[in-house]
Amino acid sequence: MERIWADGNLLRGRAGDFKSEVGGFRLFAGDPDQPAAQLVASAEGVAFTPSYRGMAYALFEDMQLGDYGNRIPSLTFEVVADEGLVEVADIGAELSGGLLNGAGDDAVGGYAASGPSVADAMEPLINAYGMRVRPSADGLTLDSTVAAVSEIGSHSLAKRVNGENVVPMTSVKQAAALVPHSLSIRHYDVGRDYQAGLQRASRPGAGRQQAQIDLPAVISAHQAKRLAVARTAMLWKGRTSLEVICGWRELARAPGGVISVNDVPGLWAIEALQWEKMAVKLSLRQISAGTSISVDASSGSVVRQADAPHGPTRILLADLPNLGDSAATVPAVVAAAAGASTGWRWASLSVEEGDEIVGIGQTAAPAVLGTSLSVPAAVGAVLFDDVTALDVELLAPDMVLAGASDDALLRGANLCLLGQELLQFGRAVRLGPRQYRLSRLLRGRRGTEWAIAMHGIGEDFLLMRRTR
Repeated sequence: MERIWADGNLLRGRAGDFKSEVGGFRLFAGDPDQPAAQLVASAEGVAFTPSYRGMAYALFEDMQLGDYGNRIPSLTFEVVADEGLVEVADIGAELSGGLLNGAGDDAVGGYAASGPSVADAMEPLINAYGMRVRPSADGLTLDSTVAAVSEIGSHSLAKRVNGENVVPMTSVKQAAALVPHSLSIRHYDVGRDYQAGLQRASRPGAGRQQAQIDLPAVISAHQAKRLAVARTAMLWKGRTSLEVICGWRELARAPGGVISVNDVPGLWAIEALQWEKMAVKLSLRQISAGTSISVDASSGSVVRQADAPHGPTRILLADLPNLGDSAATVPAVVAAAAGASTGWRWASLSVEEGDEIVGIGQTAAPAVLGTSLSVPAAVGAVLFDDVTALDVELLAPDMVLAGASDDALLRGANLCLLGQELLQFGRAVRLGPRQYRLSRLLRGRRGTEWAIAMHGIGEDFLLMRRTR
């Protein structure tokens, strides 16, 4: 198992990192000797905790549901099984223990089989690909080919049965309004990171009926569109049925086969065979010829979340002076955190209370953190410093420093912490991907003049940004 989505949003990346807060995660693969989950057993009791042997399941611990409206979200799991494409015939053989084989090269990227029987599990594939099931020597065969095996000649038609005259062929054409006017195929779209995709095909003519096939298979939008077009054409063609009464020699035929009929255009699939009154009655339905279908399809606009690993966290704890205009009543301790990876989002904070570790929440938005590359000269804290410059290297390339006007500086803009000194900068010049040179400085802000001369290379740098 690789990625997990919750309500369509990426919850777990390929590297196993979670994008939202999850206290713990464990995947049970459904082994025959699978033990019960200790976490569940400790809460529900061992006697009330099944092991679910033979059934795979995922267990989330302390999952933060605030991002999903305080409810359990709809989860989608990316499960990697066979490498590359898998043929529909192989899926049938796997599910049936080799009793259901296939003819044809139809293949999908993956398939989620479910249902109480093999027939239920295979029905979406059979329906979407227009397959027929016919008997074979060692079981059943799925067949999507449309080439006629043989022809029913005029000599095979029965005109008299048990001494009575019969009509050897009866054709019925269903009303156009009863045939679906449009057909949709819902599938797992490769172009949408396996989220649900929908492709629709329509036919010309009368009718209002709509049909939909829920196909739990991994296919592209182009493949789904092609299937929808082909299936729509097949349904339209299949509104014509034919009943043929033949002699006993046609008993060798079987449902699922494709034949042609003398003097009747088109190809016909055998839907049923009956032995009745010493004659063979074949129920046939017309099928489309296997022509190549060219279609254009798109997965639509897809907003993908960057699957970047969270990476390590850099955290800075600072005991700050009073930053407000009124007297402080409690100490101002700042916990600033960030990461060099683009996937970094937040860090969990906790405090030690006696023998326990107590969580106190998450950090704020990623802070602008860095390290000093130079030592600013010790100057006064009264005037603007246009002589000294400070070079810093930020933690990540997407962190940005920008200059500010003198009026903005006097209103508190660009306040930053260098070591233990608070200072401000009016100009910021980018020297490299993560390097900046800061100048037009105001030093020793908020009573930190005592730290002006206490600097060294490699000190922590933090841009102060008030979040509330």
